[in-house]
Amino acid sequence: MRSFLHHLWTRITAVLNVFVGPTDPREQIIDALDDTLKRRYYDCYNAIVIVAEIDNFHDLRRTRNGKDIRHVLRVLEDRLKGDLLIRDVVRRLDGDQFVCVVSPLRGLVRAGLLDLTMVIQDKAAEPITLGDEELQISLSLGCAISSPEQQEDGEELLESARVAQIEAANQGVSMIRVYSTEMKERIDARRSLLAEALRAIKTGEIHAYFQPQLCLSTNEVPGVEALARWNHKIRGVISPAEFLPILEEAGMMRQLGLAMLRDSLRALRKWDDANVHVPLVSVNMSAFELRDPNLVDIIRLELDAFDLTPDRSVIEILETVVARGADDPIIRNLHAISDVGCNIDLDDFGTGHAAITTIQNFSVNRIKIDRSFVSHVDIDESQQQMVNTILMVAKGLSIETLAEGVETTSEIQHMAKNGCGHAQGFAIARPLPPAETLTWLRDYSLPQVFAQRPRYLQ
Repeated sequence: MRSFLHHLWTRITAVLNVFVGPTDPREQIIDALDDTLKRRYYDCYNAIVIVAEIDNFHDLRRTRNGKDIRHVLRVLEDRLKGDLLIRDVVRRLDGDQFVCVVSPLRGLVRAGLLDLTMVIQDKAAEPITLGDEELQISLSLGCAISSPEQQEDGEELLESARVAQIEAANQGVSMIRVYSTEMKERIDARRSLLAEALRAIKTGEIHAYFQPQLCLSTNEVPGVEALARWNHKIRGVISPAEFLPILEEAGMMRQLGLAMLRDSLRALRKWDDANVHVPLVSVNMSAFELRDPNLVDIIRLELDAFDLTPDRSVIEILETVVARGADDPIIRNLHAISDVGCNIDLDDFGTGHAAITTIQNFSVNRIKIDRSFVSHVDIDESQQQMVNTILMVAKGLSIETLAEGVETTSEIQHMAKNGCGHAQGFAIARPLPPAETLTWLRDYSLPQVFAQRPRYLQ
């Protein structure tokens, strides 16, 4: 029965395409582009297509109900189909994607096209009323202009505009990009790297390195931070700055986060079995991971699998995360993580907008002062004023502190002298593989080595 209905619908669609044209929005766009491309040779104008998507639409879907989402999309579609683009072919495709085939009657060249895209963005940015509040959105736009030298068809031109839109979205919010062949090469390279990164997570090629931390009052090692590292079989070491953004944009940070959590707890268990005690291991978690409704259960299961107590683990979160509203699922998860007994570190402190009351509400155990404030703090008075302010706030809240990215003994000495509790950076140790971390910890724990270590408070 199902196959019969599918066959019947296919026949009906074919008949409609013959008499009234295609009913599928994508096919309508491609038909309009094909028609424009056929006519350009004797009418002397370019075929132009614009692809628009709402910035951070995935966040909107997570924080709004279906009714609100449908209202936002309907309002935006009405705006684009109204007076603004009344002469053009405008259709909404999958999800939040809108496509416009620019009317040849406009006679646009590249400069005029950019003016039109900016007008589209301004119109989209007008507030949308949702009950008692107003929502403001932005669009990333990708454009493609037909080339006289190439025999492209409508589908190829639409794909070019989509590539440009992806490039625009990768650059930030409210961005506009016009397609080029170099752009496609970059997109293809990013897609290839993403596929390789996902494979590398599964095979363990991307795994945790560990950077020791130092207590500035006792010179003991209170813990280590797990950092993702990728030793590619062909390319060698690939910087986290290259592969982490790609994983985050693709929504694949959950896979990486789980791998880092397991690597960290596995290492902690091995060190315990080797009679080398490391009190804490810190794992970074992105906003995407922190939204997972199963996150707390996952952490519990992993801790149980390695026979470790929750107080041995530290979840590191960015300051921007705790600046969210109380109803955000991230906030609920953070409360649950704290209730389980895990520690919470606030990473890159000073770069976000977390209110003091918000920090208190999350049982934050420690704030990590961002490297941008620690760098040259021993000689830069403005840096010293900023750091001293942060340390004073932390002391008032009875929250521990850690200086990130210390690179010189002088920086460590200054931070210790002014009351900072912990430090981490190349001046202490670089991130190391698990086996090398164990060796470093053993050597550091030897009495004769301990005697040679500088006590930064003396």
